[in-house]
Amino acid sequence: MRSCGVSGLGQYQAVTVYNTAGIYISNNYGSTWTLSNSPVDSYNPLFYISYSGKYIIAITDSSKLYKSTDFGATFNIAFASVSPKYYFFHKMKHIMDIFRALIY
Repeated sequence: MRSCGVSGLGQYQAVTVYNTAGIYISNNYGSTWTLSNSPVDSYNPLFYISYSGKYIIAITDSSKLYKSTDFGATFNIAFASVSPKYYFFHKMKHIMDIFRALIY
């Protein structure tokens, strides 16, 4: 596993694995996994998953931001170019602002 994200109670999970582009999703606490039809072009995106698991944001190495509003079943590009990942994860307020803007 390269990167992962987990919903508040752990039911919804998203992971990437070595040598596989794309995001694997579990909706049953990690018992089974499905490769989503995400266009994510990165082997190592960073994730933010909402408490309920309905909303997922993936920030890729190529500075693209993808969002899912259906528990990870599908992902669409939200921004083609964002600031480097380190900026988002050192400044969580900015992630939350973007997350709120995407889901409301």
